[in-house]
Amino acid sequence: MEKAMAIAELNPAKYGKLLTAALPKVIETREEFDRAVALMEDLDRRQVRGDALSREELTAPPTAGTIGQGV
Repeated sequence: MEKAMAIAELNPAKYGKLLTAALPKVIETREEFDRAVALMEDLDRRQVRGDALSREELTAPPTAGTIGQGV
């Protein structure tokens, strides 16, 4: 069984930079939804290509946004 990643294992500066770019919040508009999807697709494409994603990048997708009502 894989050990869950501890917050202490993340680099605060790198993670902060990702959060600043992602601006995580409840998604309320189609534009916000499209932006969140584009960010997640970019990470997915990089992973499929075989690029090594950082711990911070692997943690970011779940916090990239939450789909709200009316999108």
